[in-house]
This record gives sequence, structure tokens and C-alpha cells, in this order.
Amino acid sequence: MATLQLRVDDELKKKSDDLFQSNVHHSPEDLSLEKAISDTRKQENLHGPYSSAQEAVASMQED
Repeated sequence: MATLQLRVDDELKKKSDDLFQSNVHHSPEDLSLEKAISDTRKQENLHGPYSSAQEAVASMQED
């Protein structure tokens, strides 16, 4: 890992801090894997069965 140090004017630093504290929001965690696991356990939103791996791959490529 590397460390980067910058010297910034105090007023610019204050404006930047204010901007990031008021406007930057972290988006919620991507739960697609969790949803897929849940669907698998509940056997919901599943496709198939497929008669071959090629058929399953072709189905995935359609989306």
C-alpha cells in the first residue's frame, strides 16, 4: 500500500470536507449474491432444469 500526502490551502480543505460530508452517500451493499443464495434455498426465481451445460450457458447469455 502507498501513502499520498498533499498540502492544500485551508479554505479549499474546508470546502472539500463540507462537500463530502453533505453530498457523498455510500450506496447500499450489493445484495445480489445474498438474493441468489436465498432464492436457491427457497427454490424461487430459478430457471431450468437444463439438459446440458451448453443449454444453461446459452440461457445465461440471453439476459
